[in-house]
Amino acid sequence: MCGIAGILNFSEQKIETERVVKNMIEKISHRGKDGEGTETFENQRFTLSLAHKRLAIIDLSDAAKQPFFSKNKNICLTYNGEIYNYVELRENLQHLNNQFFTNSDTEVLIAAYQHFGIECLQHFNGMFAFVLYDKKRNLLFGARDRTGVKPFYYFFDKKIFAFASEQKALFQKEFYSPQINEKQLFNYLILNHSEQESEGFFSNIFELLPSHFFILDLNTFDFKIQRYFSLSFEEKIGNFDEKISQNHIENIRNLIFEAIKIRLRSDVPVGFALSGGIDSTSIVCVAQKIVNFQEQICFTAVNESESTNEEKWANIVAKHCNIKLIRVDCTAEKFFSNWENLVFSQNIPLLGTSTFAQSQVMKAANEYGITVLLDGQGSDEIFAGYEVFYPSFYLEMLRNLKLLHFFDEMRNIKNSPVSFSIFLKSLIKLSLDVFPSQIFSFLKPEMKLLSQNFYEKNIKNVKFSSDFSAKPMNEMLKNHLTNYFLRKLLRAEDRCSMQYSVESRTPFADDLPLINYVFSIPATYKIRKGFSKFLLREAMKNIIPKEIYLRTDKLGFATPQDLWLKKLNTKLREKFLQYNDYQEFIDKKKILSHWDKIFAEKNVKLRNFVFRVLNFLMWKKMFF
Repeated sequence: MCGIAGILNFSEQKIETERVVKNMIEKISHRGKDGEGTETFENQRFTLSLAHKRLAIIDLSDAAKQPFFSKNKNICLTYNGEIYNYVELRENLQHLNNQFFTNSDTEVLIAAYQHFGIECLQHFNGMFAFVLYDKKRNLLFGARDRTGVKPFYYFFDKKIFAFASEQKALFQKEFYSPQINEKQLFNYLILNHSEQESEGFFSNIFELLPSHFFILDLNTFDFKIQRYFSLSFEEKIGNFDEKISQNHIENIRNLIFEAIKIRLRSDVPVGFALSGGIDSTSIVCVAQKIVNFQEQICFTAVNESESTNEEKWANIVAKHCNIKLIRVDCTAEKFFSNWENLVFSQNIPLLGTSTFAQSQVMKAANEYGITVLLDGQGSDEIFAGYEVFYPSFYLEMLRNLKLLHFFDEMRNIKNSPVSFSIFLKSLIKLSLDVFPSQIFSFLKPEMKLLSQNFYEKNIKNVKFSSDFSAKPMNEMLKNHLTNYFLRKLLRAEDRCSMQYSVESRTPFADDLPLINYVFSIPATYKIRKGFSKFLLREAMKNIIPKEIYLRTDKLGFATPQDLWLKKLNTKLREKFLQYNDYQEFIDKKKILSHWDKIFAEKNVKLRNFVFRVLNFLMWKKMFF
């Protein structure tokens, strides 16, 4: 887990690329406290500089520092992440007459590329973002992991190619000045969407999407991006069979143990994020069985709200596993005092205050000397943990005339996070896809708080849709895992952890054997008798506490955002009055004239809108 940066200049403009890349990597120095390095390559056609900030996790010696060269010096690599199966991959490569001189996964990555070429990506089980310079083939080759655990941003204007782990590293006067992408800003303010497409809040800075690689030919300067992984899924809903179910459960249990086992590989202390839900509890309890820690350290965020505080659940897990539980107190006042720093570390406006709870857990881990933290991100997207999957599941049963199954699920809906009325409402929301923007604007009163010009320029480009879908559930799960939905959570997690030089590992989000297996299973096995994540529950039944196994609500590092916003009402208004340079986007007079009404009891959506506006203003002041 590190920070990477690089710049390739093939223009006529003279740029001191080594100086620039040092400035770039310094802007993300928080990503690696254990050293840094740069390498520069020059010839008549281009100058290339690569940089690296190191957070040492595997092989702490200087032999594993980066940028890392192959033995023959033909390949130079800067790399962020972990190849978790590097031990097995190294053994395979040794049998193919490859020699190794370090114990690092970095050297394994280079050796795999030398042996398999671009197909090396098919052999990696892990999280990664990297760029390597292949002198012999005269090209740059870069890639990102399958679900986007590790970040990768780039700028390319046919004269200069620059990349980094975070957008702010690319703000270099030699080639880029920040500009606001108004389309993304509009989507954020009105729909609470954050960087769904490759071009995010900053115009002309692009995200290399998950499951993609690029090749930049240094002879022609051709730049090509290609997908290397597409997730397959079982399209048929299937019929439930008890024997087949038990087989799936046993296989999933074994795969979870293996996924966690290889993610416990570390030469530095390992800890755990614990919310008290089934996902993080499973990781904590399985890890305890694998390692039998003398002192297993877990961190949980707590707050003052009974509806969002998961401390009682975390206490149950702590007693069950005999772990050391560190409670991280999160309050409205602490959020407010850390807000600006959090926006800066995220590089973009916040989607919600839960990011603060996550960052405080990472901060606590750093203070306790924990460098690696495992958490349960990604489980909901593979095992069906969100309520939006239920209407899709019910509709799929009706389409396939599984009427007995459908009515059985309706009888057990009390075990689910939804109700029959929510199911009916979801059917209505599905029609939003065909609503014209004029009708939708009536349902979104916050649109009236935008400047008229900004509204008129962007309303026609926005596609309004519901979170609910009539697609088959496995297809919907795939969309959540491989597209925007999980990526936005992983993006926030990466910034929260790296803000405090902590490596966050997510066994459910990026373990290839586990993901492939679960998606080969028909949807009928994933929700059962109303219970979400049926396969995970059953696989962990005798491993986690019974109370967690039977838990039906869904939180996960939740914060009482609306309670906090109401508590901070006066401070929020004072902060809003501090900003002036934004009238082209926001109607300041309207917001101020409606302020008291917005902070009245029932206006949750409008309060959340004001929260987004303040995030935007804070972000704009920082970066523009």
